Amino acid sequence: MNNLNIKTRPLLIAAGVGTVVLIVYSLIVNGISLAPILSGNYDPLNPSPVALVLALLACICIPIVDGGAGFLYTYLHSREAPVTVGDGAIGGAASGVIIHIIGGLFGACVGAVVTPLVLQQTAANIPPDVAGAAMAGGIAGGLVGAVIGLCVGIVIGAALGAIGGAVGGAVLNRGGRTALA
Repeated sequence: MNNLNIKTRPLLIAAGVGTVVLIVYSLIVNGISLAPILSGNYDPLNPSPVALVLALLACICIPIVDGGAGFLYTYLHSREAPVTVGDGAIGGAASGVIIHIIGGLFGACVGAVVTPLVLQQTAANIPPDVAGAAMAGGIAGGLVGAVIGLCVGIVIGAALGAIGGAVGGAVLNRGGRTALA
């Protein structure tokens, strides 16, 4: 029976690269999306086309980051030792999980700071008692959304990272030996 193994250094590098890419992308998207809100030019019935395009790009960017991290893990693993498809899939899945745990925690922290600012800006013409309740509800909803998003992100990250790692294992493993060794 073939034992699957995960190499720590490739895992940390792949997860680190994926996390940095995901966080930078998130900061760019959130910055562009929040600019109209914080400037007072926000119309919830007429969202910015740029924000809509960025949200659409997230549907493309996140799978590429997860799959790419899985492939990167497999590539780095192959430089240390022979890699199998199973090794790549397990390491890629672990990379995807780490990316989304760190990225999710970062997103929750940013949300905890930004949500009160956004609610304060959008609730300027609302009576104070209603605005306070809206802010509390917005923060609670943001936290619940962050937990759900974290769970979904972990599952999706693991699946896409495993796919990227398995593809990397298949590409880099020829005839039972590593293609790049």
